Amino acid sequence: MTGAGRWGRVFASMVEYLTMRRPMRGAGSDAVRRAAALEALREARQKRDASELLLLRGSRAEALRLGAESLERLRRGLERIDASDAALMKRAIERVERCGARLGTPPQLDSAVTSAQAAALRALLRAEGALDGRLDVAILDRRGLLRLRRQRWVLAAAIVLAPVGLAAFVRGELRGLHIRASSVLDEEYAADRAIDGDPETEWVPAGSGEEWVELRFRARRVGTLSIQNGDLLPDRAARKVQVEFYLDGKSYGTTSREFDVDRPGQSIDLAAAGLLCDRIRIVVATHYGTGGALAEVRVN
Repeated sequence: MTGAGRWGRVFASMVEYLTMRRPMRGAGSDAVRRAAALEALREARQKRDASELLLLRGSRAEALRLGAESLERLRRGLERIDASDAALMKRAIERVERCGARLGTPPQLDSAVTSAQAAALRALLRAEGALDGRLDVAILDRRGLLRLRRQRWVLAAAIVLAPVGLAAFVRGELRGLHIRASSVLDEEYAADRAIDGDPETEWVPAGSGEEWVELRFRARRVGTLSIQNGDLLPDRAARKVQVEFYLDGKSYGTTSREFDVDRPGQSIDLAAAGLLCDRIRIVVATHYGTGGALAEVRVN
């Protein structure tokens, strides 16, 4: 793709991000259908996360079974999303279905799972993950979409006043960066606050146990991972963070570091030595105060 074409694509993405024209056109579904879609998609995500964990631990038969169940829940949720929304995701949905068709019947024993089935499961989990961002918007009603659009315009105004934030936004568009979290305290502390380039915003989870944020992007080599601790709320900051690197659903290394209690907003840099990956999960294993928080995460 030429430089002009790339920047044209970025500009079109920015316009759609702010205006939300496509999801607004499909906001006519009734509340009951959207609530049912949300429940099914949450179940799909939960089963997908469990399937990934079991696959990493070598429990391939059970991982395959949960992967199939995740696909079934995803289909159920998609049936309840407005047709115009589903049409926009047609290519991504077709990819999910192709991967699901290759799963076959989950066997009872791990030893009976073929390499082809395991590869199909990894591809399915990646394909479902790629749908996450679009589905989060697709299930919102018109009021929710209007609220999200206002938030995006406020964020855009802040980015215009902060060149670092603008660079972070453009970098995210070019690299297909997407972030999700185990939980969020509320919309003010959503997961995307950790990648907006503004250290004065942060992600804050709702729970007080182990919580995580996960970055997904196009496969690339990572030199360093910079993590800035949260300090906006007086009783919330990360202490020990565990960082997990993945490529095509496989774990390629785990490392951990601790923040100093007497240095609020401290940043740490983790050397990844050019590791090729497409997903990084940052787990707040322990925290200071009543819960964790992270202000910024940068992949370099």
